[in-house]
Amino acid sequence: MVEPVASIDVDVVRERVADVQQRIDASLERAGRQSGTVELVAAVKYVPVDLVGLLAETGIRILGENRAQDLSEKQERWGESFEWDFIGDLQSRKVASLIGRTRLIHSVGSRSALAKLDRPEQRTSEFSCKSMSLVRRVSQGLPSLNCLSFLSWRRARWLV
Repeated sequence: MVEPVASIDVDVVRERVADVQQRIDASLERAGRQSGTVELVAAVKYVPVDLVGLLAETGIRILGENRAQDLSEKQERWGESFEWDFIGDLQSRKVASLIGRTRLIHSVGSRSALAKLDRPEQRTSEFSCKSMSLVRRVSQGLPSLNCLSFLSWRRARWLV
């Protein structure tokens, strides 16, 4: 079992974030892509609510959480300090609790969750169709056509 983060050394994290961002920028330049077209998302699954705020001092601006309840708790405390992504497999019972709270939902875990996202009142958050996630979903019986049809919303996007 993975233990929660016990402490955060802001200086060390800041250096590592800067290093990762430099590597991202160098990769974009080599690929002939525009700077800023790749975003760094810090997964905070094992970061306790009390420590999340320290990440704002490190240059991290986007946090990803894979548990809806934990995302809600962290966002209630640190909401304005970060942008928030849901990085877990979204289940249908959690759709309503995340809509409007996240800028991006990275993965949808079931047909029923897709159906709930398809309701007009739920169309306030972007979601993505990750290529690897999509392959896994198709193998679990989720037709790729459903995910692809969401691209017509112009709020869905492919993450590679």
